[in-house]
Amino acid sequence: MSEEGAPSLLPSEVTDLSEEVAMDQTGDVSYCVANSKTESATDFAFGLATPPGTPKAVTIKPDWFGSYFRPLRVLRPALPTLVEIINNRQTILTFRPGENITTLIPKVENYNMLVQTKNSIALPGEIVLRIIEEAINLEPTAVRTLSLVSKGFYTLVNTFEKSIVGSLILSDNGALTYTNSTTSPIIGTATISAYSVLEDKLTYKWYSEMRARAIIVETLSHHDIMFMDPGGNWPTLEIEKSELYQREVLMKKAGLLLLFKLADCIVGLESTSDIRGEQSRFLERLGETDLAILIACVELLGGNFKAREQVVCAERGEQLDNHDLTERMCVFEDKVQRFGPYFACAYLNGHLNSARRPDIWVMEELQQGLEDLNAFELGYTMAFASLQSVGWRIFMHKMGTTQSNSWNEAKKLVEVEMAGYKL
Repeated sequence: MSEEGAPSLLPSEVTDLSEEVAMDQTGDVSYCVANSKTESATDFAFGLATPPGTPKAVTIKPDWFGSYFRPLRVLRPALPTLVEIINNRQTILTFRPGENITTLIPKVENYNMLVQTKNSIALPGEIVLRIIEEAINLEPTAVRTLSLVSKGFYTLVNTFEKSIVGSLILSDNGALTYTNSTTSPIIGTATISAYSVLEDKLTYKWYSEMRARAIIVETLSHHDIMFMDPGGNWPTLEIEKSELYQREVLMKKAGLLLLFKLADCIVGLESTSDIRGEQSRFLERLGETDLAILIACVELLGGNFKAREQVVCAERGEQLDNHDLTERMCVFEDKVQRFGPYFACAYLNGHLNSARRPDIWVMEELQQGLEDLNAFELGYTMAFASLQSVGWRIFMHKMGTTQSNSWNEAKKLVEVEMAGYKL
């Protein structure tokens, strides 16, 4: 590595690059860039299809989210064909009025040698950037791999970081709608147990966090841990099952967005009293419908967690009565509101990440919560009321309702909101 942190592999060492372009049946363009000298050390696969005769491709390794969550790929405009690139050499990206990528690229030494065709025709810098964009779109953590291709790639990736991320956001097709992407700073979930804070938007780390959150939202909104039972008389909308499911998913995503906001509002706070106070004020600022959706989603997560734990404990031969299971559920609900939707995902799938094992962190948090609850019940310590109970009190005050019918009132508001969604 150089003093600036760039790889020692210089552009002159990677001029022998080969590139193939193929069109699949949907019209997507696939790029495969490989260093023939190293065969596979710096090989990459972009897109969906690979034409015959291309160099062996090594898929860019996903981060640990991608290893066990449903893959998410933002649909982006197809890259130009090779003929269009060579004949037109048109400017693809524009950054500021009067200044385009063609005027900025020469600042990167030997940029035109980063990618070549098999006939040694250098691709223009703007196309190289589009390839970089597509790689990051397919897998946000590809930034690390791309930076190691050559010093030229390292410089290009870092010089145009904000522009690349901005372009990805503009063409995300709504994939980041439920990730709280408009707020800054936010709490990063990639190192949740250490609790990192992301200050700046339009950075690769921030974009990777948004994509990870989008995967979390997709995972939870379709998982049985947020299952709504129509047989239990809720929801009561008399529509086709397929349409009802779509409306349920939209409601769940709206609730998960509110949970992200609830977790992000405590950035910079450390003491429990400060955190609980800020989250309580956040709940106070919500309207009746949003508060009902948030409360309902937490109830869904908690109720399905309890049912899941009952089955798991029975399989392990553990004897837990309803009181013990209810205590676990209350602690789980409180942690989900404290750490956001990530906590629920880590509970479900954390064991699949053998390197970090976030499920162990989840179990430690749940155990600590149970110990704190027991200490409070025995009169050893003081404790805050659960955030879910705080939310219910705020809801009852806003609606002027009582505890006995507050759940029915919340469900009515949620159903009205679900019925109004545009599919």
